[in-house]
Amino acid sequence: MNKTDKLQPLQEMAIAYANSLPGAKAYWRDDWETYYFDIMGKMFGIVHDNVITLKNDPYINTELRRFTIRS
Repeated sequence: MNKTDKLQPLQEMAIAYANSLPGAKAYWRDDWETYYFDIMGKMFGIVHDNVITLKNDPYINTELRRFTIRS
């Protein structure tokens, strides 16, 4: 399994979640060569399979970590 295959489920979950939030959007950006997340004026991009930055309530972040794909 390559890195792209491992990252795909995380991307799909993050894109669906971001697009469900009011005022948020997620889409592919050619200039970043990654999915771009604009959430309340903050910019995020998934660029590596080992790191994700979560800006949220600490309890919710703990729950979201369960979706992290480990190598």
